[in-house]
Amino acid sequence: MPKSLARSSRNTQRQIIDFNEDDCSAPKPIRAHNICRILDEYFQPLSAHARLAERIDTMIRLGYVARNPVTGDLNKHLQNGYERLMTGDLQAFRFNEARSSAQSATLIGCSGAGKTTALRRVLGSYPQVIFHPQHNLDQVVYLKIDCSHDGSLKEICFNFFRGLDRLLGTDYENKYGLKKRNGTETLLGNMRLSRQCETI
Repeated sequence: MPKSLARSSRNTQRQIIDFNEDDCSAPKPIRAHNICRILDEYFQPLSAHARLAERIDTMIRLGYVARNPVTGDLNKHLQNGYERLMTGDLQAFRFNEARSSAQSATLIGCSGAGKTTALRRVLGSYPQVIFHPQHNLDQVVYLKIDCSHDGSLKEICFNFFRGLDRLLGTDYENKYGLKKRNGTETLLGNMRLSRQCETI
């Protein structure tokens, strides 16, 4: 990452603390509370955070290369998603040349090490939804969902639909999940199709 971009990334993540010099002369109990508040608000981006920001930025941008609405690549993915939904086969396709440029990564660390905080800081520098008026298209830049406590694929699908509904005001959870009582394979197909429709 160029130094200017790395510096910009760290500046975006840096948390500005609201500090009043009069707090230094406040009574001891108040100073103790102020110190706790400052420690809770303080965040100093490190080089590891800059590397994480670089990787996430690369993943987001590369993920849209093969789903460009201008070139028609997005429509190919939509048609393939519809084919999978209609046939019930997650491997079915209509356009063989519709490739994926999506990237993935794993962030591993001890509990309480700051993984979630770092991700929130990095993702917070992006708009979550971008509307493209020339294509009448909502682009969901990122969607953070939590895994279920038991690792259930069905619950992950429901969490995905709920996340989209909260973000876009849609009704995916009711339409694809609650009304029809679909199985896991169908839910995964619906999840893939709705992901492509909203260009996540």
